[in-house]
Amino acid sequence: MSQVSNYPLPLPGEDLDNLTPYLQSDDVNLFTEQSFSQQTIISLPDSEFLLPPPIPTSLTRVGLGLKKIWILYEMDKKTEFIEWWLQTLSRREAPKDKKKFRFETDGNKAEVWKHFDQVAHHTSGEPKVMCRRCSKTLDHPAWTGNGTNSMRRHWDSDKCLKSLTRAGQKSKQPNIQRLMEQAV
Repeated sequence: MSQVSNYPLPLPGEDLDNLTPYLQSDDVNLFTEQSFSQQTIISLPDSEFLLPPPIPTSLTRVGLGLKKIWILYEMDKKTEFIEWWLQTLSRREAPKDKKKFRFETDGNKAEVWKHFDQVAHHTSGEPKVMCRRCSKTLDHPAWTGNGTNSMRRHWDSDKCLKSLTRAGQKSKQPNIQRLMEQAV
């Protein structure tokens, strides 16, 4: 929807004195102030433009399809992962009631942990758990303090179980390379 002005706009090189009967005092300032390219731009705090920390090439990116937006926490690469993850702390806020979040867990894990991997978002570092069967991410129990019930419910859900059968059907479908080999 376009706005119609009540007064004519000046043409390039036209004198503003011809338009003063149409303009109010505030409008005159629009034409006499510096052009946009000459104005000083107000800067925003540097924290809003922080680039995410570089991800070490030794760490594994995971996710569905081409969207590999999660960094996998692996015990053999624990030091590199934690160093990268700590650099992302300035980009997010930890829960206020959490004293200290740790990816390391002791031997008293719930049985459901064997079906999930610990991951962190590639830019924000937000910790999550990823289902090994369907790659769905859920809130990390240690980050939210909610426990592993949501992980167990997800693992037992029909939606997660269906992804297993879909994955099995996909492997039975012929791919282009196999079709080309059969044609020769």
